[in-house]
Amino acid sequence: MRIASTASTPTSTAVPGSEPMPRLMRYRGGTYSSTIHRIILADGAAARTDLVRLNPGVRAYSLDFDGKVAATPVTYRAAGPAHPHVASLVAASYPRVDLATLTARVRAAGHAIGAANIRDDEAIAATQAAIWHLTNGLHLHTTPRNTPVSVRARAGGDAVAALRSSHGITLDAGVVEGRPLNVDVDFAHRPVLASVSLDLDSSGPSDDLRLELFKATATGWAPVRGVRYTPTDGPQTLRLPPLATVSDSRHGVSQGHRRYRVAVSSASSEPLAVSVSGLRFGLSGESAFRNASNVVALYDYLLARVGQRRATPAHDAVVLVADGAPGLTPLIAAIPAAAGIAGDSLSVRATGSPRRPRTSLGTRAPRSGDARLPSV
Repeated sequence: MRIASTASTPTSTAVPGSEPMPRLMRYRGGTYSSTIHRIILADGAAARTDLVRLNPGVRAYSLDFDGKVAATPVTYRAAGPAHPHVASLVAASYPRVDLATLTARVRAAGHAIGAANIRDDEAIAATQAAIWHLTNGLHLHTTPRNTPVSVRARAGGDAVAALRSSHGITLDAGVVEGRPLNVDVDFAHRPVLASVSLDLDSSGPSDDLRLELFKATATGWAPVRGVRYTPTDGPQTLRLPPLATVSDSRHGVSQGHRRYRVAVSSASSEPLAVSVSGLRFGLSGESAFRNASNVVALYDYLLARVGQRRATPAHDAVVLVADGAPGLTPLIAAIPAAAGIAGDSLSVRATGSPRRPRTSLGTRAPRSGDARLPSV
């Protein structure tokens, strides 16, 4: 199979027995492609994603984050079947699976997504990021914004071990009058907090505790809000006024503080054993992730399914490589077998790419030896 690419000029190559196809450009009718999406990787680098559209009607993904895209007409040929892990991923996602069905499957798998369907640009972004994870070892940024990057806990002068999980922060300590339990958390950015929630359990002569939130300022710890807490009341949510943790605002965007402290204190002179669980922070005016929530959900869903399903004969995942153009990224496409795109006799036109001509698919210098696919 051969697929010819024209990035800027028409070509006379046509599918045998069919009328000439119009060019499918990245810039259609003077507009920017509606399916381009910007993603953030775990190391903070950014990349744009889109399908590579090949005439007639073949939509492909990039297999190499550090590859290049064509600036002049290039012929693509089939290099053989894709790696089973990548093939199973492509077969389980868009455009092989329609958006409504894909959304329903992601939701049924237990991922938190909104009521609307995943958009096409989100599906493309998540699928491309998952492919680059397998082929280049890259990781999409999937850490929730409300997750601290570091946690330090002390009861009096003694360090306390804190366990972090998706359910929040958990720790056990002893508190007594004048020796509170202080949990200091650092964030990667400066969030404005909307709430602090946790569950407390204690044993001792008194169950009256005080829960307080502090913010780190240039002059030290400044109190934000505090409440009396009785463990028998169950999980507690400390809701904060809208401006309680705002430090400044620039161009209409409010910034909070990078460091906060949650303090649990007792007025009793008798030591109390305190157990903290589910300590979490609610954000004000921010999305849950640096990437779109639907992109994160689909990315996790696809990688969890790797190897569980392979492309069906009706849609073979084929690797496409450019003839006589070393350095161009190989592509992968789920091509319908019924379309008759097979063998070496067929040549079709191809246009469009997710990047500007001859620019890197990513934002970093090319690397070597990054393939992460296991041998099969």
